[in-house]
Amino acid sequence: MLCLLLLPFRLLFGLLLLPLLLVRIVLKVLAAIVLLPILIVVACIGLLVGAIALSLAILLPLVPFLLVAAFLWFVVRVASRPATV
Repeated sequence: MLCLLLLPFRLLFGLLLLPLLLVRIVLKVLAAIVLLPILIVVACIGLLVGAIALSLAILLPLVPFLLVAAFLWFVVRVASRPATV
């Protein structure tokens, strides 16, 4: 019963607030148009930094093996060099 009694007031305030709701929607759309390219660029930079960090996390523990292999290659190269007279 109370809903029916207050219905004219709800309709009146709904019609008065409609332009404000439309302005709110327009401002949100404009903010999205302005901020979306910036967010896309920031996301791409974040993905690039993440890819670099992942590759370093995988390759960095392999550095000692690379150093041992380079040392062995150098020793074999020096040992197999023909003697110059």
